[in-house]
Amino acid sequence: MAVTTTSCQDKLEEENHSNLVQDFMRTPRGYGMALNSVYAYMRSWYGSEEGYHAMTNVGTDEYKSNIASDNRTSAISRYDPQAFNTANEYPTRLWTQAYANFNTLNFLIEFADEVDLTTHYLTPEKRDQYLGEAKFLRAYYYFQLVQHFGDVTVTTSFNTVPSTSAERHDMLLAYEVIFEDLKDAIELCLPGPYVSGFESGRATALTARHVLAQAYLTYAWVHDKDATNYPNNPHTKYYNPSVAQEYYKKAYDMAVELIEEARGQGVDLMPTYASVFDEANDAPSGRNTEELFVARWDYDMDMVYGGQSTINHYYVGGYDTYVGERTVEYGRLYGWNNPNPYTYDAFTLRDVDTRYNSTFQKVWYSTRASNGEIVLTVDGQDVTFAWNTTAPGDTALYCPGYNMSLEEINELHNRSKNKFVIWTPEMYNGRGLPSYHDEVPGPYPQ
Repeated sequence: MAVTTTSCQDKLEEENHSNLVQDFMRTPRGYGMALNSVYAYMRSWYGSEEGYHAMTNVGTDEYKSNIASDNRTSAISRYDPQAFNTANEYPTRLWTQAYANFNTLNFLIEFADEVDLTTHYLTPEKRDQYLGEAKFLRAYYYFQLVQHFGDVTVTTSFNTVPSTSAERHDMLLAYEVIFEDLKDAIELCLPGPYVSGFESGRATALTARHVLAQAYLTYAWVHDKDATNYPNNPHTKYYNPSVAQEYYKKAYDMAVELIEEARGQGVDLMPTYASVFDEANDAPSGRNTEELFVARWDYDMDMVYGGQSTINHYYVGGYDTYVGERTVEYGRLYGWNNPNPYTYDAFTLRDVDTRYNSTFQKVWYSTRASNGEIVLTVDGQDVTFAWNTTAPGDTALYCPGYNMSLEEINELHNRSKNKFVIWTPEMYNGRGLPSYHDEVPGPYPQ
């Protein structure tokens, strides 16, 4: 019996696809899609806890934190030094997202001349517009970083291989990139957000002017801090009054230029303060003439990217006990932050200043009949009140926005069909406070 053997002569041929993404970004469709991917990150900054909420307003003069537990946001609101490191997800996310985007943006800027313009998908004019938007976005992310971290790693070249090391550059180098990119964006982007057929949510020359004015202002501030009055400020090494005055003037001139240019582009003040926050006026279905730049949270985008803006929920207090249950209309009740007296005191002339009535919800209606007792602080004293609602739709909670006397509270109760809970600023105590920012002012109780 004979035995024969054979061997396979084919060899495994390895194909290197490491340039696949770069090759795609050089195509007409790929260039635009890469830019859109950077815009998508705006949603995490302007609509989620880790962005604008945790890293800006929390811990300022406008709010007080009610978070009893030690979490990543409460630590930031207290300016806990341990919160601003890689152990805290939110500063880390701001940093890592920015640098992930920088590499994409650096490619779009560095290789813009190599994009295929031979098809109808991308004209030279559209490519230049996208290039301007890429420069705006790179400047925008660097501006966020220098405001939060000071000295940062400045990179303007596309990285083809991962890097495990980085040099921390002087923040003034980042400002150089910010200024030049924004100046280029002013020249390359479309002039304003209301150009015919322009997609809402894209940066324009007006957007770039606005951010450039802000950047000039912060750059001036950096040079305006002397060691005597600001001994613990790390920026005192840049102290230079003449530079400070020069850039204060640049900020002023840029802001004036923006205002003058904006009106010619259809940008102007809305007729009322409330109309600024009315979703019916939001693009693309409506028109809010005060919008210079929009981080889009449309329904169709939610279906693609998932999730919705959650910023409003962090100000919602514990209304559910008195209303009857948590509702979609009133929102999820985190109750993490309350406006402090400084914020409420800013609205003193409420008969002519419409900002308070256009911003804060004052009335909550019941979802079912309920009753109980509650101890509230009135004129510094604890007072027990009975409360009850007899049917769905009854007024359950009322926040007048100012401290009422016991006589005023009793009078309001006596002329009402049910005993609703009245919360005044001296009673605000975190989750027990049912006060949150609302787009449409609620009516007064009847």
